[in-house]
Amino acid sequence: MWTTAFTRKELVELAIGARKINDLKLSHVTGIQPGGDQSLFYAYWQEQPIATLPLPNLLVAPANSITDLLVALNASPIAPSPITALCRILTREDAADLFQESLLDTKQDVSAAVLALAIAEAVLLAEGRLVPRLATPAICKRTLSYAWGKGLSIQLPPRLMEELPLRWADTYASLNATAVRSSFQSIVSDLMGPLGICAHLAMGLKPPGTLGKLAYSTFHGDSGLQQQIWQQLSTQLEDQWSLRDIAAATREERGLYLQAALRLMPQNASVQRDERIGVCAFLATQVAPGSLEHLELLKINGTPAMVLWYALFAALQAPTEIVTGLPGVGQRVLRELKAVSDPTGRPTADIAFAELRVLERAGIETTARRFGHVGEVEVELVPGIVSTFSLHGRNRARAEPEQLPLEAEQASASPKERLEQIISLMIDTVRDMPEDRTPAPDYSKKAYSASKRSRPKGDPR
Repeated sequence: MWTTAFTRKELVELAIGARKINDLKLSHVTGIQPGGDQSLFYAYWQEQPIATLPLPNLLVAPANSITDLLVALNASPIAPSPITALCRILTREDAADLFQESLLDTKQDVSAAVLALAIAEAVLLAEGRLVPRLATPAICKRTLSYAWGKGLSIQLPPRLMEELPLRWADTYASLNATAVRSSFQSIVSDLMGPLGICAHLAMGLKPPGTLGKLAYSTFHGDSGLQQQIWQQLSTQLEDQWSLRDIAAATREERGLYLQAALRLMPQNASVQRDERIGVCAFLATQVAPGSLEHLELLKINGTPAMVLWYALFAALQAPTEIVTGLPGVGQRVLRELKAVSDPTGRPTADIAFAELRVLERAGIETTARRFGHVGEVEVELVPGIVSTFSLHGRNRARAEPEQLPLEAEQASASPKERLEQIISLMIDTVRDMPEDRTPAPDYSKKAYSASKRSRPKGDPR
């Protein structure tokens, strides 16, 4: 690894080509160790830099200097933009956390729970335009749950994990102009309980609260503790059934028991209401174990929080069934969650969160043509965590079909409906065709022979 130090002026000159790479005094180092001068930018290359790509892989910036640097670079018409697509820029605090062993100590795999939460979150954010069976890997990667699971997988430092939800919510709000802020903020708030439990379980800790203990006993298969906690929670229901009684009942009886529990949901916000939500969510997992079959029912008859708790409990009980029950989708999402990223490598996202905040003041539409995909943008929220967001043009007269939140896919039409649409389109096309159209000349051999026979004698043609 190669390194050198810059002032801000020298760094801007390098970015715009006014300073040549051959003029730099590079040193060979084995790790990220910013020097003692707090006013300098420390640049790192994995390999010796070349003239065509002089920017470093990683830049460690002085405190409170990143915004000023990004403003200066984006004010230049010849500087590469977004600069954070080419060079990862960290504060000294971020660099210290990432490279000095202050990482999250995760021991357990909770990726199946993250997958289920991502699907539940996507269904809620799509506001009726998505059902669980139509979820795709791309849709799952657009959720806070996925970003949180990725943070657990790469052992992101705790301080950066704490910043992740707020940065995700800010980015979602700024890029989705049609989103109702209060709506998705409520979903993010409801997510914090299940996501916090995922973090506790991943670190091998017992989550706080009664629902946390129920999740812990379910995750570790402790049936005795699970029955004890369920007995405590089920006192809020009119009829108290043990888990053994529920398992022995028919599916219809379990469904009626769930409907009775849903009717008892109190309307006021309280601790009891939170526990009642958890009771209904856990009970729904007992009606059709090993699936997310009742997610739509709870979305209609319950609350967003109940949908999320249901997804969590379902995945903790039967992780393999949940993953394999989503053919192709589950394994693809888990593959992405477990993919290893190198914090010293070049970024893979279109833009970093800090530069997005700088550009959104002037409008990000002018920069969108430099992104990797049309209608979406990949944002590095914190080092190593990349989330995808729909990119809605603020000045568009109408939303494009693919610009729905989370690219929610509509249920496919039946063959008969598709055929009727095609026939209708053909009729409209024929009706709009002009009737006095000059017929196209026929150059076939048969037509040529007929025209020769019809010519009068002496015609020179």
